[in-house]
Amino acid sequence: MPKSSFAETHPNLAKQWHPTLNGDLTPSDITKGSNKKVWWKCPKGDDHEWEAIINSRSKGRGCPICTNQKVVLSNCLATLNPELAEQWHPSKNGILTPYQIVPGSNKKVWWKCPKGDDHEWEAIIVSRSEGSGCVVCLNQKIVSSNCLATLNPELAEQWHPTKNQNITPFQVGLGSHKKAWWKCPKADDHEWKASISSRNYGNGCPVCASRKVVLSNSLKILHPELADEWHPSLNKDLKPNQVTPFSNKKVWWKCPKGDDHEWEAVIASRSEGSGCAVCDGKKIVLSNCLATLNSKLAEQWHPSKNGSLTPYNIAINSNKKVWWKCNKFDDHVWYTTISNRSGRGDSCPFCSLTPQSKQELIITFELKKIFKNINPKGHKARLNDKLRSIDIFISELNLAIEFDGSYWHKDSRAKDKIKSEILLKEGFRLIRIREEPLKKIFDTDVISKQPYNGKQVTNDLLSVILSMYDLEDKTVSKIKEYQLKYGLQNEKGLDRYIDKILTEKAAKSRSK
Repeated sequence: MPKSSFAETHPNLAKQWHPTLNGDLTPSDITKGSNKKVWWKCPKGDDHEWEAIINSRSKGRGCPICTNQKVVLSNCLATLNPELAEQWHPSKNGILTPYQIVPGSNKKVWWKCPKGDDHEWEAIIVSRSEGSGCVVCLNQKIVSSNCLATLNPELAEQWHPTKNQNITPFQVGLGSHKKAWWKCPKADDHEWKASISSRNYGNGCPVCASRKVVLSNSLKILHPELADEWHPSLNKDLKPNQVTPFSNKKVWWKCPKGDDHEWEAVIASRSEGSGCAVCDGKKIVLSNCLATLNSKLAEQWHPSKNGSLTPYNIAINSNKKVWWKCNKFDDHVWYTTISNRSGRGDSCPFCSLTPQSKQELIITFELKKIFKNINPKGHKARLNDKLRSIDIFISELNLAIEFDGSYWHKDSRAKDKIKSEILLKEGFRLIRIREEPLKKIFDTDVISKQPYNGKQVTNDLLSVILSMYDLEDKTVSKIKEYQLKYGLQNEKGLDRYIDKILTEKAAKSRSK
């Protein structure tokens, strides 16, 4: 036995000395530096047998089977992963078998998935051992069984015949994010680009859905009559052949009925039937404004009480209430809708619609704040077998109030006195309101000074009533509270009354 034999220097490695394949040679017969190649046997498996130079083992080289440097039955793919070995392609790997390869090999080989005859592909063995699956099942490789043409033939029929270069529905999968060209059978210009996956999920033709504009679904083709009203200059470069009838885009239009019939409207609203905003009175221009269509009525537009509103920016049939001013009498001011005025004529209601003067009506409506049952149209009473008018009548006081305007009563003193005596004889109480420069006929008369002040006249009238009657405390309180207030207290009531009679008059005119 040589000095310092391998058995002495490396007793653990000496235990892996093959018991039968090295003949009579033993670890005691050689040293660690020997270049002799001998057989070894690893304790981890019966087939872990290999040849190696003694010197290489002394330097640390281990079992090549444990490190997958040598393939045997115990470490081959067939043994360690039999399920994967079943997918080994039966014919495309030559003489190589799963018994000749380890699971960690970087060698690329052919595989065959049991789910389809054309599920064949190449892959590195270690990648498969780590879990990579069938590339056909995963749509990473397209074959006949998983292509668009096979799985969705109806969709494949819409594959554009010329715009996809040489790619066909047999070369793409349903889940592909690749964009391709499509052609809808409904029209030749129904062509568009979309990802294959989006189409497979149900996205249809954008032309049919009006999401893409082509000639066949454009406003120009589907609604030529609307296209004719497309404004020739205010829509910049946008044309009727570039929008669909269902677009929510707002554009300019021009009606053939007038040069100033121009307006903006959403395209879809026009397709649904909305017409010219000027013809419909929704937009006011010079040709359809009040000033143009009824200049006489426009002359009665109040010059200061309508803010920025003028006869040039309002329609003749508008239901808006505005202020008016008689062009004969400055105090003839009233509030009513434009349609009421245009529907019945252009006369002043104080001059023509009511028998009462404006002054009478102001006093009437101021008194109604205290005495509710006053008819603003006055009162009729039979006197000396004749039906006579009383300007203002307070029924709860049996009080007749006559308003004597200076213009109409300047030469009627005697006549007014006679009517007064008849009223008194018939049991009425009486107060006359005499407008300056008329003089009193009776001590109870009230003088209306110039310029007319309806609140002051009403205050004076109420003072006379207080002196003539023993009223209830509640009524007396109302009168005194009223007299302390500044300005007219029932202008809105008067305005509503004027508006009411104008509305009634307009309705009668329209029904004729």
